[in-house]
Amino acid sequence: AFTDAGIKYRTSTALAQSLEVVERRVNELGTTEPIVQRQGDDRILVQVPGLQDPQRLKDILGQTAKLTFQMVDQSMPVQDALNGRPPAGSSVLYSQDDPPVPYLIENRIIVSGENLVDAQATYNSQTNEPVVSFTFDSKGAARFGQATSQNVGKLFAIILD
Repeated sequence: AFTDAGIKYRTSTALAQSLEVVERRVNELGTTEPIVQRQGDDRILVQVPGLQDPQRLKDILGQTAKLTFQMVDQSMPVQDALNGRPPAGSSVLYSQDDPPVPYLIENRIIVSGENLVDAQATYNSQTNEPVVSFTFDSKGAARFGQATSQNVGKLFAIILD
């Protein structure tokens, strides 16, 4: 059974994560100064001044989560991007950790979840460390193979929006 404090923590964490997703999605509209804020314990208020197409906002907010594979931008320390501006073509995204960890991620999607056939959490038989093994369809495998061969030694991120 959950304690009241545990339920409150989970609700608060889920709301904070949802707030981040909603904010990212509203920013896709490209409008100036949208307001996305927490309202009470279990609501999110979204105001988009001057929005011409309210249905587009509903569509963006109603879409299901997206899984993407994207390169980590290592051209500058993430702290520099937070203090100034991220390089063109990159964004700062935060992990689900507590506290959240910022990462500088290239906006270009290498492979999307649509190309994912299977994914499983397993353990490396030699090091006994946790690993995620995944299988792509032929299109995804070709894209992923090309991206990883061109970026040997660089990090990529698996992002669930």
